[in-house]
Amino acid sequence: IMIVHLKGYVFFSSCVSIVRQIEHKFQHEDKHEVESFRRLKFLVFDAKSLDGMDASGAMSMLKLSRKANQRGILVFWSGLKDDLAEEMKYRHILKDEGQRFEDLHSAMTHLEKRILQYKAQQQREWMNLHPAFVRDRKLMEQRINFEPFREVFLSDGARLGCPWRYCSRLSIKSFKTMLCVPGDLHRPLYLVHTGAVAVLDAVPEEGSKDQKWQRPRFVLRQGWFVNANSLVGAPSDGYAVAVEDGEVLFWTEEQWWHMANEHP
Repeated sequence: IMIVHLKGYVFFSSCVSIVRQIEHKFQHEDKHEVESFRRLKFLVFDAKSLDGMDASGAMSMLKLSRKANQRGILVFWSGLKDDLAEEMKYRHILKDEGQRFEDLHSAMTHLEKRILQYKAQQQREWMNLHPAFVRDRKLMEQRINFEPFREVFLSDGARLGCPWRYCSRLSIKSFKTMLCVPGDLHRPLYLVHTGAVAVLDAVPEEGSKDQKWQRPRFVLRQGWFVNANSLVGAPSDGYAVAVEDGEVLFWTEEQWWHMANEHP
């Protein structure tokens, strides 16, 4: 990933140094015959402080974007103002809204998600090679579920109070609050503070009087995490329903990324 910060008004002359810096990276990869998996994959322009660009500057950025695309590099923009975004769409620099993000943190969260998806795909291919890889994967998931902060807090001293700077609170109501549904990839990681949460394989349809609640797989109380699958990019595997009033703490994907990135 390469991040380029743009500031002020971009003219042709100011584009030269930007283009030269990025093309130097391209030339270095070609000269040293860098393997494809180690080459630049994502180029992010942070336009939070960008005021505008003239026609020659826009042409230079368009040529750079095309050259990057030819090398298989995905180009993204963050912090781009609405009027600049419309102008860049008109000049074909910004092809669609999928390239644009509200800020740099949102862009990095998106890229991290793409990288983790690729990582999961590679892991599935490895697991197809031998049953031992499947066994090791399951053991690793068990360790992660037991210690979800393993990759965030690198020492015991860093654990005192720090997680609570990044999480949010949510009040839960008995048999009304649904925290997770099967197959959802975007639910937060929850930590039960008060009350209780049951994990079930099925729940009655809304408004149904004939269906009854099934026996839950287990009930989680204070100190237990809910939806630990989110830590490895896996979908939720059950219905997590509050069965007692209380409160849970939760970390969204973006909050978790901040915590992992800052290593508090």
